[in-house]
Amino acid sequence: MSDKAKTDIEGLNAAIGLCCSQQIGGVDTQFLCESVSVLNPEEPIFVPLEMPVHDVMVILRDNKIGCVLVRGKGGEVEGIFSERDFVLKVFGKEGGTALPVENFMTREPTCIQPADTVAFALSLMSQGGFRHLPVVDEDGFAVGLLSVKNFVDMVSEKVMNELLDFPE
Repeated sequence: MSDKAKTDIEGLNAAIGLCCSQQIGGVDTQFLCESVSVLNPEEPIFVPLEMPVHDVMVILRDNKIGCVLVRGKGGEVEGIFSERDFVLKVFGKEGGTALPVENFMTREPTCIQPADTVAFALSLMSQGGFRHLPVVDEDGFAVGLLSVKNFVDMVSEKVMNELLDFPE
């Protein structure tokens, strides 16, 4: 990651911290200031670099998930492979499904840590145009995986709880 990108991310995180101490308009934004751990990230499924795309797609289908993390020889996250990667990079390419996932994965995916805020994660996903975000520990090892569904579920639950608590 470039120095400018690191500075931009640090600035974004600082701005989010300031906003968390205030209310924006009439909307309760406090949930945006909670750590992403409240989103209950899914346990990631890992595949090796050399696994054929066909086998990866079977894993996605059988587990009803949208992506897998691609693990390097040392156990680190080398990439992420999603159904979008399949559609944009593999579909229609003769012999593509027999090739290793390494050829089509998104390398060095943007990652967050469990203590990062919901707002920070949403911002990264929006700016990056992706729907999945690995959660890594201090050592860089993946401990979870967030998808847009995690955010939708959280907002839906909060809205439903507020409606159920609404005075008659």
